[in-house]
Amino acid sequence: MLKVLVMEKGGKEQEFNFDSEQISLGRVRGNDVVLAKPNISKRHALIRVVDGKLYIEDLKSTNGTLLNGRRISGARPFEAKDQIQIGDFAITALLAPAGGVLKPATAAPKEFESEITDTISIQAIPEPEPEPIVVEDFDVMLDVEVIDDDDEPSQIDLPPVLPSELLEPVVVEQKPPMPAVEPPTPIVSKVKPEPRVMPAPKPAPKPAPIYQPPQDSVPRRVLPLVADVGINDEYQMALKLVSERAQELVFATTNPLQTDFDDREWQSLSDSVMKLIDRLRRENLFPASVDPFPLTQDILFEFVGLGPLEELLADNSVKTITVYGPSKIFVTRKDGVHQLAKIFSGLATLNRVVLKLINLAGGQKTVDPTFEGRLPDGSSILIMGYPLCDHDLSIVINRPVVTGDTLDDLLTQGRISKAALDAINEATSKHRSILVIGCKRGGQSPFISAVLKSLKREERLVLLEERRDLLTNQPNVVSLNRSVVRLMEDKVIPLITRLDGSFVVMPDLTTSDVRLLVGLALSGQGGVISSMVSDSWQSSISKLTSILQFQSPHMDAESAKRFVGDAVNCVIQLEPNDKQEFVVKQVVSLDGSKPVVIS
Repeated sequence: MLKVLVMEKGGKEQEFNFDSEQISLGRVRGNDVVLAKPNISKRHALIRVVDGKLYIEDLKSTNGTLLNGRRISGARPFEAKDQIQIGDFAITALLAPAGGVLKPATAAPKEFESEITDTISIQAIPEPEPEPIVVEDFDVMLDVEVIDDDDEPSQIDLPPVLPSELLEPVVVEQKPPMPAVEPPTPIVSKVKPEPRVMPAPKPAPKPAPIYQPPQDSVPRRVLPLVADVGINDEYQMALKLVSERAQELVFATTNPLQTDFDDREWQSLSDSVMKLIDRLRRENLFPASVDPFPLTQDILFEFVGLGPLEELLADNSVKTITVYGPSKIFVTRKDGVHQLAKIFSGLATLNRVVLKLINLAGGQKTVDPTFEGRLPDGSSILIMGYPLCDHDLSIVINRPVVTGDTLDDLLTQGRISKAALDAINEATSKHRSILVIGCKRGGQSPFISAVLKSLKREERLVLLEERRDLLTNQPNVVSLNRSVVRLMEDKVIPLITRLDGSFVVMPDLTTSDVRLLVGLALSGQGGVISSMVSDSWQSSISKLTSILQFQSPHMDAESAKRFVGDAVNCVIQLEPNDKQEFVVKQVVSLDGSKPVVIS
């Protein structure tokens, strides 16, 4: 018989019993176990019994399935002591003895619900081992007379559930009760191993310096921003506390740049963190309201991953990630900008993540004061430090625009008219220079990709990108580093023309790109496709003219306007629809004496 325990975040637990060897878990009816939450897929995962062994299989769900805090793919074996996480649910399963009485798939009886709520987190933590050591340590603790003459044994008499090499004498004061605002700082000795005997009324040997900035230590006050975004104060306090202890007791010998861990290594680290949390709980330092399982995952990500960025980079709905110091993380999705509830535990964690990002981007230097690069998935990354950035470190990650739409697809979707499509095809067939305006970069890049996909495969493209956003069908593509091109200034124009590109693509024009745009036109290069943010075709031409005059003070307005006219033959204006998708508002041809507007 297969017994499954499902605990929802917040304390509610259900028990299911099945006599089948395979059960399904998902959001909709028809699954053996229904997990009715929006972050659960319709058919999310399977639990199977094969040759007397348990297996969990993720069914290519959107948000994934975690086994002991690590995301899995396909089928993985597990045991009764292992923890499965699916969305807001913690799941354990075991094989009950044959012939047992089946229970209906209903909630646990109410009279036991509070008891289950209080103990379920402890049940999932591996049992202390072995028992003889427990008895021996208990006797030693009784011989040290540093606690009150209370007849009732205190929690500190229990042995910490940690490997012997991580054990350390810690004296925790049991009374009077800790103040609610500033509880006393736990002391973790780094140098002196001998036991400390402290009378109850005396403070800990290391007082105030632990609160002095910029030292990143065990917090006793919540960062100011936390309250503004509704973050659970106790969870953040627990995250910082466990992070500081784990640095010394669990991850001291772990390479900070290592990102690839096998299942055995990951399980070992996960077990050590869980035991550390159990020890802090026994010492009355870990808040009882904090679920240890998601906290364990966050701690693992902080030390062996990218902290809160780990899950964001796996989320395809995230377009931009912006980090301002340890306590401010913003994400841009289709529906706008949101502040993330999670934060880094401190500056030490943020520094570790920065080193890993630089390493993933192929860099070998520190932030002095900036670093730019690309992550393996094509995301562009910009890291800024002091003195350019006055608040610790800032990180900006722009995800690559992934879209397979062509111009014909846009026509089918009603996002471009047939007349506008014909005008664009005519402009590209004649290698006219095109300027895309309207919307923001998130809409312009997919549209430019759709234009490039409509070109013939034999066309040669020269891409001047800062980000790897554009998708093409052409195999003959030359990609140049936009930052280096800007440094070369006018010297790069002959180089680009010698590449003999059918089209030169320059998305996201800046003021330093306008001279290059005009210079390519004057040198006879056609088919330049560029983009900028502007609300009308008249405004875009006026902006380009003003920028050219600013860069060339001796040029009169009429000459500047004529040069810009040579560089831009067609303007395509985009605008967002009610679904926040870009649509083509109008195509303006500037080839003749008068502009021709096609809607």
